[in-house]
Amino acid sequence: MNKTRTCLVCQHENDYDATKCVHCGSPLRIGKTMRLSDEAVDQFFSNYVDEAVQLAPGAVALYFVGRDQPEIINVHDSILLGRGNIDVPGMIDLNRLNAGLLGVSRRHALIKPSDGGYAIEDLDSTNGTWVNEQRIPHDTPQPLRSGDQIRLGHLIFFIQFAT
Repeated sequence: MNKTRTCLVCQHENDYDATKCVHCGSPLRIGKTMRLSDEAVDQFFSNYVDEAVQLAPGAVALYFVGRDQPEIINVHDSILLGRGNIDVPGMIDLNRLNAGLLGVSRRHALIKPSDGGYAIEDLDSTNGTWVNEQRIPHDTPQPLRSGDQIRLGHLIFFIQFAT
């Protein structure tokens, strides 16, 4: 039986040694964070948040596109979003969501309490951080509202928190 590699964007089965999907052209394996095209990833995102959960004060829910259940996080100081380094306090390792292929940097963004709510800050990532499809500047906290869409590279999620 021949080994194959599944494209994370279009789900096409490719030869194991292929570096790009023969169907959509998306990269199949990457050694480091690289810039991705919007067109190749758009078809990956089709499911959005259907219903919200009840949250305790100080907790946030992150609804990742394509996942059935949100990730509930109790925020103490801040949440570091990226890949790897699971021993770092407050770090959310997004590797299980194919973050490397979706353009997420190792230390991509920080979510922290701000003025009774939360703010997100891009940590000089390769592919940028977006709130409601508006790119935010590096190292400048952007206030968040419950229900905002956040995009790290091409990894999309929604944030919910009690106000």
